[in-house]
Amino acid sequence: MMPVSEAPFTEDEVNHVMGLRKWIEQEQKIEWCREEGYQQFELPIQCEEDYKLRLVGTLTEATGYYKFNLFLGSYPIRMLHIGKAHHNPDCGRVGQNHKHKWTDEHQTRWAYEPEEIDFTDMEKAFWTFLEECRIEYRGAFVKPAVQRRLL
Repeated sequence: MMPVSEAPFTEDEVNHVMGLRKWIEQEQKIEWCREEGYQQFELPIQCEEDYKLRLVGTLTEATGYYKFNLFLGSYPIRMLHIGKAHHNPDCGRVGQNHKHKWTDEHQTRWAYEPEEIDFTDMEKAFWTFLEECRIEYRGAFVKPAVQRRLL
């Protein structure tokens, strides 16, 4: 666990980035890549100021757990996780569907359960996450191809 004194940026700096206009270039397409046990896509995010941002989506095939993470450099600053419970630093338990938000005290280790997201639909969750992060995308959301095991 990284001490707060070593955090690469502050909560105010992250909030500044979150308030900026961000977009995914039109030619960027969601392409899920299969690794052992999971699928993932990654898209570079353009920003009105010079920040290195990227959006990563991940699906764990065995459980159906999926997440969308916005990274600033190599650090996630906003995360939406669906299908896996979380344990907060204060020992509080958060349900299977939750968000993480960067704070000075906990970076992204603290999570909460939002009410505004339809967790039953991956595509709706994706668009809601983009809207919250102020990311414009004119492309289509592509769901991952789910491989069913033969018994």
